Amino acid sequence: MRMRRSLNLFIHKSLIVLLFFCFSCMKKDENLNKINAIKLLAENTIGKKIFLPKKIIIYKPFGSYLKDSINISKSELKVYAYINASCSTCLNNIKLWDKFALEIKDYGVPVILILQSYDEFELFKYLCEKREIKKFPYPFFFDQENSFVKNNKFMIENETFRSVLTDKENNIIMVGNPFISEGMKKLYIKEIKRRRKL
Repeated sequence: MRMRRSLNLFIHKSLIVLLFFCFSCMKKDENLNKINAIKLLAENTIGKKIFLPKKIIIYKPFGSYLKDSINISKSELKVYAYINASCSTCLNNIKLWDKFALEIKDYGVPVILILQSYDEFELFKYLCEKREIKKFPYPFFFDQENSFVKNNKFMIENETFRSVLTDKENNIIMVGNPFISEGMKKLYIKEIKRRRKL
């Protein structure tokens, strides 16, 4: 019971921080409905299972990795993020994910980047070959049929929801982009530490 209360408290704190940073620059009157809709979306997402594509291609353009795809799936905690690989601006986020992955690697938490593409991943592969995308500590996962966002529709509703923290069974613990604010990133790390008991 105490654990459930602390989890609910943590979820509400996370939502408050997320909503604050999403809407701090917007007009209050216009966005009250949006804030309520996003809060409801987040509350309805946490605790649900994330759906993974049945058909996925593992792409390993670099030599060695912290974990291979089999060990990644067995991890106690995982961070999933959706990236549009046809968008060069979106691909810049890989640098942020690389930095974050190295920050949490000591806790055994992999960052799983699920990429979707409208150009058969040609741009992404080219940038990897030219080393414009630097070495990433985990393999990339290509979703050729774009089923990841189709089956996890909350990721389309708001850009800040395109990443989640899950448990071993892929139940969603946290939803939100750790790069929207330093506060959100700290919440991710705090929850990871709490669950990994390090």
